[in-house]
Amino acid sequence: RRSCTDEVEDFAAITEYKSLKESPVMSWGFLKENELLIRMVGVWALGFGLGVWFEYLVFPPNSIANIVVGGLFGVAIAFTVLVGVLFSALGSWDRVNKMLMRDGYVVEGRGGNQASGDMGFNTYLQCKSEKETKRDRLLSGTVTEPVVGRLRTYLLASMAASVTSWSGGAYVGGEMSVAEEVQFERPAGYYIGPRDGPGLDYFVNRG
Repeated sequence: RRSCTDEVEDFAAITEYKSLKESPVMSWGFLKENELLIRMVGVWALGFGLGVWFEYLVFPPNSIANIVVGGLFGVAIAFTVLVGVLFSALGSWDRVNKMLMRDGYVVEGRGGNQASGDMGFNTYLQCKSEKETKRDRLLSGTVTEPVVGRLRTYLLASMAASVTSWSGGAYVGGEMSVAEEVQFERPAGYYIGPRDGPGLDYFVNRG
């Protein structure tokens, strides 16, 4: 069994922290405030365009009410998409932040005795050294924790805007498009039954 001062190369928190930098979306947390807002606006605009296109298929813009409803639901869809992105990013950053704040971490290893029921695999809690603890607390206080707070603020604001937009669209209401029924014209003298065929009037008129 290793002591609390033993070094372990594959430290999960540092590995996860590095993976945040490599992720095309999670790396947004390292951006400055204005750069992060620009990317959030881009996600929102994409969701808004798709939302308005879909809603105007359901609510044709042939009246003021439908135009308002389509716009509100488009805004709601855009904020819903943004909520999904922020929720995913917040979950990843919060998990890494909690790992950095812990005094130990779980290590998985394989011993020489493979005849046991666990095939030699074992897990145990590895304590951090004083150097690792200081390093991780510094990363948490200066990087991950501020990012978590910022993402949480944006997430709550986006959720509030999404709920408000959905409620506003439902309150205004609108007239949904209805598919027109196609009617087929049949020649005179024909009737509809188990089997379409000439009626009696057809043979009488021929005479």
